[in-house]
Amino acid sequence: MKLSAEANTQAGGITLVARSKCAPIGKKTDISIPEQLIYHGTHRFAARKQHVVCQMG
Repeated sequence: MKLSAEANTQAGGITLVARSKCAPIGKKTDISIPEQLIYHGTHRFAARKQHVVCQMG
C-alpha cells in the first residue's frame, strides 16, 4: 500500500496526515522542532509544528 500525505495550514503551522497500514490508529506524533523530518517506511515528510496523525486509509 502506498503512503500519501495531506498538508494543511493550521494555526500557523502544518499538519501532515499519513495514511497507510500504520498502528495504532490515531497515534499522534508530536513535532517540537521546525523542519523535523518524519520517516515512515521509505517515505519522508517534512513538517513544521503541529502533529502527525496516523490513520487507516
